[in-house]
Amino acid sequence: MTPKRIGWLALTILVALTTSGCVDILVLAEESQRSEYEAKDTQELVSILQDNNQTRFSKKPAAWALGSKFKDRAVAIPVLIETLKRNENEVTRVVAVLSLQRLADPAAVPALVELLSDGDSDVRAGAADVLGEIGPRAREAVPVLQELANKDGTWLVRLTARNALPRIAPKP
Repeated sequence: MTPKRIGWLALTILVALTTSGCVDILVLAEESQRSEYEAKDTQELVSILQDNNQTRFSKKPAAWALGSKFKDRAVAIPVLIETLKRNENEVTRVVAVLSLQRLADPAAVPALVELLSDGDSDVRAGAADVLGEIGPRAREAVPVLQELANKDGTWLVRLTARNALPRIAPKP
């Protein structure tokens, strides 16, 4: 069988799986990988995220698992922020934002405010959402969020910023 035929065969099988309801197999595989990474210790996850030779297939679950390391927040938050700043893979960056949201630590506020001007709209929206999750302890983000809510070129960023503002600075 030629590589081209194998590719088409794999695509046919994938389409058959997803249309027959067997997509659960794919979800289970990702959950299994996520559980495997969540069992790793914090330093091992940090090493994966900082290793330039690792692919997004390793970095994405490592970033997600790092968001479950609540007792190691002081280590996890700077690494997740660094991942957001230097990783080019969009999926890994979005997962890093979601992990910061799970941690919801005010120590991340200055870096999240900086991410509100990121070139990737998904990262901007994610940062706005995390700031909203942190709540009143993220007050320094209010002026930038107001600017995004009114002027960002992406509707999702505007919406997320608008939703974050009342969670940070509720009106009396």
